[in-house]
Amino acid sequence: MDIDEMKSCYKYFSLKNEYTYKNIENEQIAFTYIPNLNDPCEAVVRLGIFDECQDYFENIGKKETLTYIENCDDVRDILVKEYRLLCVAQCYKQPLMWAHYADGHRGVCIEYDMQDIKKKIYTIDTVSYVPEIPTISDDIKNYLTEILMYKSLDWEYEREIRAIYKIEPKDRITMTYHCKNEYDRKEESIPVNYAYYDDSSYDDNYEIILAKKAVVIPCKIKNIYLGINIDQKDIEKIKEKIGAKKIGLYKMNYKDECSYELEAEDLR
Repeated sequence: MDIDEMKSCYKYFSLKNEYTYKNIENEQIAFTYIPNLNDPCEAVVRLGIFDECQDYFENIGKKETLTYIENCDDVRDILVKEYRLLCVAQCYKQPLMWAHYADGHRGVCIEYDMQDIKKKIYTIDTVSYVPEIPTISDDIKNYLTEILMYKSLDWEYEREIRAIYKIEPKDRITMTYHCKNEYDRKEESIPVNYAYYDDSSYDDNYEIILAKKAVVIPCKIKNIYLGINIDQKDIEKIKEKIGAKKIGLYKMNYKDECSYELEAEDLR
């Protein structure tokens, strides 16, 4: 199905993650800091034409973040600092996704409103699965989003959709160097840039700009699907979090005793 025609997307969660219940209770979803994803090759790229890459960053006003592009790590650096990712699935019936991301079918899969997500993001697209790390060359204008839309063929079973959120001023924090101890406690943030604003007092007046690692946005939940192996106490807790919200609740089961196919039973 074309990405423009999709009305829903699906996120698999473990209930061991405390934020899963918060996501249900508050009808929200988090865009993730790229290094926290489970693939070490995220945002890894091979550079083709260096001069065009450098010109591209200058043209979009990123000189303050990255003055020169010297190697592939520089490219990944700006992606990590400027963007957050939401990785979702196209379906709630994928057994491997239940096994790998929903704690062996003990977790949940949340169906989110795709149109609601699209209103709040930079771009969204399906992931392309390729045999080799992509090379940036002449198609510079689109390369930032394109890099984040490539993964190894090994991940193809996920049929992943990715929404990209661009860090905004409201997602940043500014402090001076003498507050570095405070920065060290802010594990949810990363340094984006450093800048002098008083050359006479280097140690005390060195500015640090921080950006949130995870950006949480409100997002309408349509339905919640419970894993085959979910505990009854977790079902009751989820019902409590849903409360009077107009959210469908379903329990996954096998279609019949001879089938591997999953189907959803309505619990409401």
